[in-house]
Amino acid sequence: MMQIVKEKLEIDKISEKKINNLLKFNNIKTKLENGNIISLTNINIAYIKNL
Repeated sequence: MMQIVKEKLEIDKISEKKINNLLKFNNIKTKLENGNIISLTNINIAYIKNL
């Protein structure tokens, strides 16, 4: 049975400060927002490479 798992993602102040400093250094403007992580459980993905 496949389940959809939804977890809240929160960025703490220390991580947000580090991310903003890295982005400022590279002249990238962004806006960080809290959100959700959605994942599917019990999923196997197979990768087949053709030779």
